[in-house]
Amino acid sequence: MHLTSEQIDRQPFRMRRRGYDIVQVRNFLREIAAEMRSRQEVRERLAENGGDSAVAEDRAHSIITEAQAKADAIIAQAEARAGSVDALLTAEARAVEIVGSAEGLAAQMIEESEATARSRSDAVLAATQARLDQLLQEERTLDAKLREMRGEVDGPEQHAAVTDARDVTQADRVSDSSFAEFVKSTLRDEVHPD
Repeated sequence: MHLTSEQIDRQPFRMRRRGYDIVQVRNFLREIAAEMRSRQEVRERLAENGGDSAVAEDRAHSIITEAQAKADAIIAQAEARAGSVDALLTAEARAVEIVGSAEGLAAQMIEESEATARSRSDAVLAATQARLDQLLQEERTLDAKLREMRGEVDGPEQHAAVTDARDVTQADRVSDSSFAEFVKSTLRDEVHPD
């Protein structure tokens, strides 16, 4: 197949995603076409001057060999770049996978933290409720002891039930000072036994 420099220079190529760099290919083909034109001119001058056609053919062969070597180098370079693109695509896919995994792990950690917080909150609430129930029971017990003591001090008189600590203060105002002192000391002994 005999190619002219114009055919090489104007050869169309289809575009591909992972193909050769079209600009480099075009530039290389232009160099080859220019070199072929130059060699053609040399051949024509030699033919006009009666030069040996064997010398011209040998020179043309060396130029073609050199051009083939350049073409092979460009092809190798383009293939290396295509490998880099594959590596980049693989790295991007791996990055997406890592981000997805991290998001899943973060969601799981948040869910576990919320469950732990709910569990601790429920435990604190239960302990607080138990302590409140205990304090209410102690208040009832103290109220019963207070009524019993009033009965011992005042006699068989009926006293209103003490419902909370404020009633004890009112009872102190109503009772005489000795009764108040007696109740306070008894309560202190009950609440703070040494």
